Amino acid sequence: MKPATSSMQAADIPEDMQMPVSYDWRKHGVVTPIKNQGMCGSCWAFSTTGNVEGQWALKHHHLYSLSEQELVDCDTTDEGCNGGLPENAYEAIAKLGGLEVEDDYPYEGDDETCHFNKTLVSTI
Repeated sequence: MKPATSSMQAADIPEDMQMPVSYDWRKHGVVTPIKNQGMCGSCWAFSTTGNVEGQWALKHHHLYSLSEQELVDCDTTDEGCNGGLPENAYEAIAKLGGLEVEDDYPYEGDDETCHFNKTLVSTI
């Protein structure tokens, strides 16, 4: 697995900004229901798709459940069920041209052959 690059930046939060004690994103329709990675070490794929799902929902006001299995199968930098890094997964999404939804590329929890269909991404 290739180490992640250092492209992250610290958030610039004004000192006088009042933060809420709690905030439940579920009440705002920007997170999908709980998913189960099973015995596959694909937490890196789940965290990446969860982030993309939420960011998309915030920007476009529509929530999609995206395919973790696509990353497990098609991200050639990371190691599928043997682990990976979210930063590498974001780069893989860019190289692939997007993510399919879970219904089109369902999660199996095993390392499989990539069968990504870029034409299905354009429907999102």
